[in-house]
Amino acid sequence: MAQSRLCGIWNVLHDRTRGSPRWGNHAPLLMNIALHGIEATIQGAFSSKEGRPQIIRYADDLVILHPSEAGVHKAKRLLETWIGTMG
Repeated sequence: MAQSRLCGIWNVLHDRTRGSPRWGNHAPLLMNIALHGIEATIQGAFSSKEGRPQIIRYADDLVILHPSEAGVHKAKRLLETWIGTMG
């Protein structure tokens, strides 16, 4: 259930009118460069008591899974902050 709550977060954070065309050959590389270190940041923000989220990256997609709704929202805030610092 928590996984379904994250559907669409990337669409909210990603402005499709600017930047590189979606599905381009370089999109996976740019995604990996931009999000390098995000796993450590998100994992470090959760205690073992809260449970650590699962982060799945494939090509230019990212999914963060957590068993609680609060954990999903916390991960979303961390991701938004991370992306917001990129300018």
